[in-house]
Amino acid sequence: MKDFQKILLCLLLFFNNLYHQNYAIDEETKSNVVQYVEKWQPIEGILKYRLEILDMNRQLVFAGETENTEILVELIPGIYKKRLGLINKFNQIFLWTDWFEFEIKEIPIPKIQYIEEKMIISTKEKDTLQVSIDGMIEKTKIYLENPKDGQKIEVPFKQIDTNRIELLISPKNLTEGKYNLLVLNSEKKFGRITDAVKITSLLPKEESKVFQYQILIPGLLQRENKEYQKANFIQGGFIASILIGAYAYENTKRWEQNFNILFQQYQIANSRIIQFPLNRNSYGIVMNLILLEKLNRYIKQIEQHRNLFLLSSFVGIGMYTYHLIDVRRFDLFVSPKDQKIEFLLKFTFDSTDR
Repeated sequence: MKDFQKILLCLLLFFNNLYHQNYAIDEETKSNVVQYVEKWQPIEGILKYRLEILDMNRQLVFAGETENTEILVELIPGIYKKRLGLINKFNQIFLWTDWFEFEIKEIPIPKIQYIEEKMIISTKEKDTLQVSIDGMIEKTKIYLENPKDGQKIEVPFKQIDTNRIELLISPKNLTEGKYNLLVLNSEKKFGRITDAVKITSLLPKEESKVFQYQILIPGLLQRENKEYQKANFIQGGFIASILIGAYAYENTKRWEQNFNILFQQYQIANSRIIQFPLNRNSYGIVMNLILLEKLNRYIKQIEQHRNLFLLSSFVGIGMYTYHLIDVRRFDLFVSPKDQKIEFLLKFTFDSTDR
């Protein structure tokens, strides 16, 4: 009787140790467990399905039967193999699929790197807020959390860049106050920033701003924004049009003056031919033709330089118009810079020993 009691006590201690050992393992791996739904296509005439999953040591880590075409699975991150068995109406497995290797990745903890500094006005129907988050997954959800009562409001978002998203907020559905930003990958993997979003009905005071006259200089703001190719194109084209236009204008005036002087000579020569018939000889006619040919050549020079001036003017106006359209991307009004006035007082003392 005593031996039986000793054996029973040993068994109780063994099962007790086994229970605590399994419990410790579960607690250690519980935070890393990934829960997902395994799905497959339905097959006609199948009563049930059996899913089996092995780890890389060929140990069975999951086995489950279901009449549906999906089953909930919980696994820790790692590489596994799975297969699906088909159970007929006689409750027998008559066919197995091939083993398929797959990987369960650990769910990362999302980290909020940046939040746009912006006040959300409660009277707006919709507003946006840009946020940068590392560690997002396909099932990531984002909430605005009221710190007063803990109420969570899910916020839809759209992807802008690899880790940059835009929150689509409906301010009218929110009460005024500050909200925490909660990024949830799972129940245990989440990130939170307190007082990240402020909903208010008061419009922010507009700072007095001044017009920045730098935008009137072609290519200056583009160069400050390190858009060097565009700045060179605008500045080069504008300056070239001014120089060519000035050259064409000066030459047009010069040829017009020459034309006027020659035209006066032509008029005098023709008047002499009319008044004095003796000038109606071959010499007078030849000189008259020479003057007429020069006048035509001067007219062509005037027209060419005048057209060049008009073309350069159109190019200059076009380049400047393109510059004004392009600088609309920049802030036309900026906050005035604080001006510091400094006074330097210098005192010099001369001392002489007498």
